Amino acid sequence: MAAEAVMLDNLTTMLNNNDNESLLPCSSVELENWRESVQWARQMLEALEEGDAIRSNNNLATLVYEADDLLDKILTFIYATRVTKATSNVTHEVSLFFSPRNQLVLHLVLARQLNKTSKRIIELGNQFFTELNTNDAPQLEVQFRQSFQLAEDQVIGRDRDREDIIKTMFQQPKKDCKTNVSVLPIYGLPGVGKSALAKYVYNNEKVKNHFDLRMWIRISHIFDEAEVIREIVKSFSRRNSGFASSSKHFCAKQNNGGLPFGDLFKCQSMGTSAIAPNCSTTRRNESNINERRLQKEIEGKLYLLVLDDASLIQWQHLKNLLARGAEGSQVLVTTRSEAVANLSKSETVKAYKLDGLVEQDSFSLFKRFAFQIQDPRESELKEMGYSIARKCKGVPLTIKVVASLLYEKRDEDNEWLSFKNELMDCMEHENTLEHVLNLSYTELPTRLKACFSYCSLFPDDYTFNKHDLVSLWNAQGFTQQQNGQRLEETAEKYFLKLSQRCFFEDVTIDDLGNIITCKMHPIMHRLACQHRAGVIVNMNGLDSGVNSEVLDSASCKHISFTCQRNSSTNIAPALLQAHSLRTLISVMEPERYTKLPVLACNVLVSNLKCLRVLDLHDLGIEELPLSMGELIHLRFLDLSKNDGLFELPKSITRLYNLQTLKLNSCPKLRRLPSNFRELVNLKRFEVDECDSLTCMPLGLEKLTQLETLSRFVVSKDCSKETASIGLKALKDLNNLRGRLSVELTGDWAKNIAEASQAKLSSKTNLEELKISWAKTDSERSDYRKLLEELQPNSKLKSLRIEGYKGEYFPDWAKLGKLTLLQDLVVVSVEGCDKCEHLPPFGELKLLKKLTLRHMTSVRHIEVSAGDDNQATTSESPPFFPSLEELILHNFYKLKGWQNEVMDTSRHTKIRKFPCLTKLRIWNCPKLEYMPLFMKVEDLDLCNVNQKLLEECEKKASKEGNNTSKIKQLKIKECRNLNSFKAVREGLGGLKNLKQLVVDKCDALCSLASELKDLFSLESLEISNCKELNLSDDGFSAMVNRSWISSIIVHHPFNGVSRNPWKSLVCLRHLTLREIPKMETLPEELKHVQSLRSLWISACPAFKALPEWINQLTALQHLRIESCQSLTRLPDGLQQVTSLVKVEITECPKLMERCKEHTGEDWHKIKHARVLLHESWRYGNMSEIGASKSISNVRALSDVKYFILPVLAAEDVV
Repeated sequence: MAAEAVMLDNLTTMLNNNDNESLLPCSSVELENWRESVQWARQMLEALEEGDAIRSNNNLATLVYEADDLLDKILTFIYATRVTKATSNVTHEVSLFFSPRNQLVLHLVLARQLNKTSKRIIELGNQFFTELNTNDAPQLEVQFRQSFQLAEDQVIGRDRDREDIIKTMFQQPKKDCKTNVSVLPIYGLPGVGKSALAKYVYNNEKVKNHFDLRMWIRISHIFDEAEVIREIVKSFSRRNSGFASSSKHFCAKQNNGGLPFGDLFKCQSMGTSAIAPNCSTTRRNESNINERRLQKEIEGKLYLLVLDDASLIQWQHLKNLLARGAEGSQVLVTTRSEAVANLSKSETVKAYKLDGLVEQDSFSLFKRFAFQIQDPRESELKEMGYSIARKCKGVPLTIKVVASLLYEKRDEDNEWLSFKNELMDCMEHENTLEHVLNLSYTELPTRLKACFSYCSLFPDDYTFNKHDLVSLWNAQGFTQQQNGQRLEETAEKYFLKLSQRCFFEDVTIDDLGNIITCKMHPIMHRLACQHRAGVIVNMNGLDSGVNSEVLDSASCKHISFTCQRNSSTNIAPALLQAHSLRTLISVMEPERYTKLPVLACNVLVSNLKCLRVLDLHDLGIEELPLSMGELIHLRFLDLSKNDGLFELPKSITRLYNLQTLKLNSCPKLRRLPSNFRELVNLKRFEVDECDSLTCMPLGLEKLTQLETLSRFVVSKDCSKETASIGLKALKDLNNLRGRLSVELTGDWAKNIAEASQAKLSSKTNLEELKISWAKTDSERSDYRKLLEELQPNSKLKSLRIEGYKGEYFPDWAKLGKLTLLQDLVVVSVEGCDKCEHLPPFGELKLLKKLTLRHMTSVRHIEVSAGDDNQATTSESPPFFPSLEELILHNFYKLKGWQNEVMDTSRHTKIRKFPCLTKLRIWNCPKLEYMPLFMKVEDLDLCNVNQKLLEECEKKASKEGNNTSKIKQLKIKECRNLNSFKAVREGLGGLKNLKQLVVDKCDALCSLASELKDLFSLESLEISNCKELNLSDDGFSAMVNRSWISSIIVHHPFNGVSRNPWKSLVCLRHLTLREIPKMETLPEELKHVQSLRSLWISACPAFKALPEWINQLTALQHLRIESCQSLTRLPDGLQQVTSLVKVEITECPKLMERCKEHTGEDWHKIKHARVLLHESWRYGNMSEIGASKSISNVRALSDVKYFILPVLAAEDVV
């Protein structure tokens, strides 16, 4: 009903607009009748609020939407005629587009239809009312408190619960335990914080460090084990592809995530009637593949799996599969049901019941949401607040909802007291939370109710892209401009208001502090579904097919669908009957290749002409029909990720109401229509990752309402009919905001003369600017002059420059002038290989992230203002006071930060980065001097000079603080590094180090002796070190004593203990790869009792595993690859009872000895799962049919021993 109220308010606004009144094709009497009908409809809605919402009178909803469509059509026609007259002499094109009749006739026809609709509304009102008691309109305007800020995501009052669960997870399994994995359920009331507690555990540092693999899967509404397995496997794919870390939104598909694409478009594919007899076989094969993939991913690994919001009753098969992990693996289950908790738990574990917060914690949480920082009301309302918090029974979600609702209320009118009384009534109900949520929803203004209920289109646990969400609200007309604000600004405030009221959560932000994504609590999602008023068709109740009765209903206004199968040319007849549909949106990434042909798209568009939102992203669209131009009401169009789409039809510029056009990731898109100027209402235009698009469309410069323009491509490669006029097209686009990428390709030099007309410095709403040149550009062009004219605005927060071939940066980037860009937070400069000097980035006080790549001519980052002493006096400004991340790549001539000489005098102040936590230096072989970086936690060094480390040690000693905070360290391709001692001393002892990678350090001959006191080290990887012989390193007592003596002479240990490996009390993973001189393992390694995983690869001299390997009592995974000299396994391996998995690859003699039953060494490892691979290029046993070679094996999980041939599998390990 909220949506209908919003429509009525919009109708009132349009009819009362003076500009519209003079244009509408009606008499003053007719106009008054239209206004009267709107008032009748409003009064009926108010009366229905206390009844069964709009469901009790669908006729009213139908008439309201019909009136809105007609009036929108009339106004669109009028404004389209204006636009066409201004841009062309062929004015009859608009008439032909709307109707075969002339303009005057069309005006009269539409006006007559609207007259009929208004009369029907008045007649309906006369029938509906016998007596009218109120004339008040519902609240539509949204008021905001200026001081509002989102509360930080912080868990309160759950520290003890977290520690109890971690203690249970870490405790040693009992001797009679029959499985490697333990299942620990957390159950409790809705909203009590089960998921929040699980996340609190999941993100704990001890937990992160303890497990090899962590997975989080939300399985609400999934009741089938096969579907749960499928979701877990999908999470592997996302993690391996890096998709989970992408900034773009992603939604984890649920069991019923919207109308299936195959049902919606009548697909002839797997699961349709065309192959119905094989459906069960297909599903069974898919389940088998998923099970094998699950086993492969977790086998031998210590993992933590969280199954959030579980409703599963059958668990045993899933438990058997999960038992393939290493001993001590954990499955954490959150559920509301105590029965589910008891069914899922392990025999030796007690389900954890989560109770409400104690009173003090309840009030602490209440304060964070009810009061702003230093709120003067807090002292006055503390007692009442404490009383209200106590009545929430310790349920965090109830507390947050109640407190956020009270945040908006003032006490002058005793609003808190009044609400306390309302809350007392809620507490009398059994489901207190549900009534509190309904109360919170009721208190929302009508427009916010419409925005919130619209979110029920999307599946549970969906990750919303905030920018998309507010654009969708605008497209539906749910937002209304206030006090001269932009429509998008108002929509942003709507979003903040709903977030502050806890309708959204899990907000993520980018480097600039902007909100990017959010989620909705499952209880809030159910609330949205309850209040969708019958106008939305999505995942609920339609997962088995399209319900034609629902789609035929005039109340069906919004449909979301999923892409589960490939498509055909047929459209579901029921869908084509939904003529009044306003939303058709794809809410999932497709699982398989999908293709929507142009004929099917044409049928779809021709029958759904009332659409405001059309999202057809990633549907394999290659061509769009001309009928796209008939969607005259369309405001939002998303065609992203259609790989085969190469052009848009010219008719698309007839979408005069279009506000958002998204064409991201269409790599074959080559051209855009030339009459782009007719899209006069376009505000958001995105063409990211459209690599074939080499120019912008003619007429873009006329779209002065444009606010988001993701890319602006400049080139001479387009003809005059398709290209815009170059950089000066940006001149009047002064409403641009957010991000803009200016890409200069082809013969861009002709744009230098007009670059000043772009006026980027005056576009003060732009936050992110990228200026880039193609790699093939001519180096003779005047780069500096062009960049000088493209000076950014003073409020810019992110600046990226790529491919600049000028020798010097422009004047606006020089010393003393860069301060004009004081708001910069992120700076990236790449591929400027002609520049010898860089801008003085140290002047930027707010700079947090600095990336400098591919600067082959730069010798010093900063130009010295004299000698080092003068540049670092006590009166100097702070040195990069906010910088947190620094990346230096490919500076082959770089010698130092400044042209400095190390001064050992005590009075010289050492420069240092005060906040730097992440540092990456790659391919800077001549770099010797750097400011101190003692607060860095993540350090990545590749091809750097050993002298850099030595100078760091000198500076740190002089400063008197040589304590390192480094937790992750990578040393790669440091060819002249002959001792790890330089690393250890140069970086301050490394006592906090957790992960160490040493790779391709050819001169390194000593390492183990410097491992002493690395008590926190958990993972050690050593590879490609030609001179390193770990067999003897660290005073091994095994072989070649004379070689050890020479090492002692050249690398004295100064009394260091002869058992440095004993210090590695936390080491769990050891990888030794391509160490040609290593013949066996260092004997001191036997003291590392914590070691769980040992991987030895490509060590040709490696002859034997030592007999003392039986002392590695925690070892679970042994992996040996390409060690041709290794011909047998030690007898002691039989005593390593903790061993779970043994993998041997490309060791022919050893593999022969390890064959099942017949091999001479089989008895030594038969207690573990054994995998033998002829080649390291092995992968999943999936669709390739490998299982055909073993008749008695149903899945890889059944394989204890198997030899795999070289296979071209999808996943290479």
